Amino acid sequence: MSVMNNGQEYAVPEETAKASPKTVNQDTPVRPAKPSKKRATGRRVGTVTFGLALIAAGLILLYSLFVPGFTLTQILKWSPLILVALGVEILLNYFFRKDELHYDFLSGLVCFLLVVGALGAALATPFYDAYGPPKDIAERQAEAQVFDLCYDKLQNSTKIASMDINVDLSRSIYELDTDDIQLQASDWVYANISLAGNFQNAAEFATYAKDVLTVIKDLPVSFDSISFHGKQGNQIFNLNVQDRFQANLAVADLTQLVAVSDAS
Repeated sequence: MSVMNNGQEYAVPEETAKASPKTVNQDTPVRPAKPSKKRATGRRVGTVTFGLALIAAGLILLYSLFVPGFTLTQILKWSPLILVALGVEILLNYFFRKDELHYDFLSGLVCFLLVVGALGAALATPFYDAYGPPKDIAERQAEAQVFDLCYDKLQNSTKIASMDINVDLSRSIYELDTDDIQLQASDWVYANISLAGNFQNAAEFATYAKDVLTVIKDLPVSFDSISFHGKQGNQIFNLNVQDRFQANLAVADLTQLVAVSDAS
C-alpha cells in the first residue's frame, strides 16, 4: 500500500495498513520505496570469439604434443585472426540484433593478450634460430663438410700439423638442408692452418703455404680468409691470405705478407 505525503508517494507495509488503517497520518514521514533494479538485457559481444580462441588454442597445443616435428611458429603467425573474428562478431551483432549490445571487455582484453603473446613468440623464433643452438648445429655441420673436403686433398701432405675450419652462415635455419648444407657466396668460411716443417725464414714458410694453397684452390669452397702459422725455434711465422687474389700470388709476393716475431 502507498500513501501520499507532501505530493510524494511512500510505501506502507500492508500489515500496518490493515491493522490500523485510520492511524496512518499523511503527515507522518514514511520511507520511500526503493526502485527495482532491472537486469540489463542484451548480448555480451566478445564472449563467442573468446570461447572459440580458447578452443582453437587448446586443440593446437594438444596437436603439437602428439605430433612429432610440429612447430607452432607458422600457426602463431595467424593469431591476428582472433582480432578479425572479434570485429566480425561486433559488426554482426550491431547490424542484425535489435537488443542492446554489451561489450565483454574482459574477453576482448584476453583475446588481445593472446594475439600479442602469439606474435611475440612468432617473432622470437627467428631470432632463436638465427643466434641459438639450431644455427650453431648447422654451422658445425658445415664446418665438418668443409674439413672433410680439405682433408681428402691434404691427407697425404706432411706440411700440415693441424687445421681448423670456421663457418658463419648468413641464412635462416629454415633455408638450410641440414643433411647436405650447400655453402653460398653470402656465407663466410675461414681456415686456420698450422704448418709443420723445417722452415728457417719467411720465404720457406711462404713456400709451404703456397703448396697448400695450390692443392685447395680447386675445392668447391670459397675461403674468405686462410691463416697460416708455424713456429721454428724461437721464431713465430704468420701469414693471412684474405682473398683469391692473394691466394694466387707467387711465393715471392707471399713472402712479403709473412709476419715474423720472436716467441719470447
